[in-house]
Amino acid sequence: MTELIRNGRVSVRARARLHALARACALAAAVLAALPAAARKGGIVARGCQACHGEAASSTLSASTDPAVVAPGSDVVVSVVIQRAGIAVGGLFVADPGVGQLSAIAGEGLNLGASGLTHSAPKAAQAGQVRFRFGWRAPATPGAVHFELYGLGANGDGSSSGDAPGSTVFSTVFGCTAQTYYFDADGDGYGATQFPSSIGCVGEPPPGYAATNDDCDDGHDTVHPGAVETCNARDDNCNGQVDEGTAPAELWPDPDGDGYYGSKTGTSVTGCLPLAGYALTAGDCAPSDASRHPGAIEICNQLDDNCDGRIDEHVRPECGVGQCRRESVSCAASDCLLGIPAPEVCDLLDNNCDGEVDEGAACTVQGGCAGSACGVGGNGAAAGGMTPTAGGVFGGN
Repeated sequence: MTELIRNGRVSVRARARLHALARACALAAAVLAALPAAARKGGIVARGCQACHGEAASSTLSASTDPAVVAPGSDVVVSVVIQRAGIAVGGLFVADPGVGQLSAIAGEGLNLGASGLTHSAPKAAQAGQVRFRFGWRAPATPGAVHFELYGLGANGDGSSSGDAPGSTVFSTVFGCTAQTYYFDADGDGYGATQFPSSIGCVGEPPPGYAATNDDCDDGHDTVHPGAVETCNARDDNCNGQVDEGTAPAELWPDPDGDGYYGSKTGTSVTGCLPLAGYALTAGDCAPSDASRHPGAIEICNQLDDNCDGRIDEHVRPECGVGQCRRESVSCAASDCLLGIPAPEVCDLLDNNCDGEVDEGAACTVQGGCAGSACGVGGNGAAAGGMTPTAGGVFGGN
């Protein structure tokens, strides 16, 4: 595990998590598993179906635009196909991409809400496919758009079993030439192929992406093509050679041999790594314990394992759900104290800590609460989250 922050940048581990979450479930963890079944035939606003429908099977989602080439300011029709052999019906949520304007097409069974488009009822499958269409108006200036699509192919038996959730990101450009960009986990301006690529206009990479995929170590921002080779037993410039043409470096005593020294004490030597008992990199908070150093995995032991100045961060036992969820003050689950439930309000949060979001939240206008807005639906779902009813997000209908 790398540090969360290194040299002012978010680490590869943290950024990879964000990337994965942007492509899958945003808030599909820590829900109650033993709630009464209540299939959601009308659909809810949710990034992902896995929390209710599991991942035993998955559907494939694909998309296209009509016209295929999108012009700035134009109106296009986006077609989405949910495919899985044997499915009877399907449902879809299209997250608002934050670019351009979404619209519902009459007869397609999608309703427009504050957070995107959600199906109003399960749509029948034909030959293992369910098709939805929606409208989108491109902005007047050139750019790129990324549609997050979350679908479910269901067997129609009224339960969540046997259903197949799926998701994808469909990207296209308008008014410019498309270019493929690669995820740059360490932020050094060079991408790699460990994570999915994206597209954007030529010369305008999306945040966190780079134009090349030739970084030989996307976990270290000092390693990339063209970097200065240093005497550290590493291929810094990604040319397939290690420490070529480098001068010896100043190395300091590393008593525990974990590759890091604590401070410049003792006698240094001039040489190249690997050299037993010496290290090039500082930051060891426990010079006599090889299991504790920058980048180590934090475990719940009342120690700062990864030398980031914090103890047991994010690894202590947790209890509760919603706004009542808390982390224990120690490594004992018995020391975890729940928060106090509050009346449910329309704010995308589980205020009363029952595992559901905005259910029955009072609104001053007719229509109920949906997507943190009043009077736009009444399905009690939260954008980016999930209502964890055992019957399912889109319902096994």
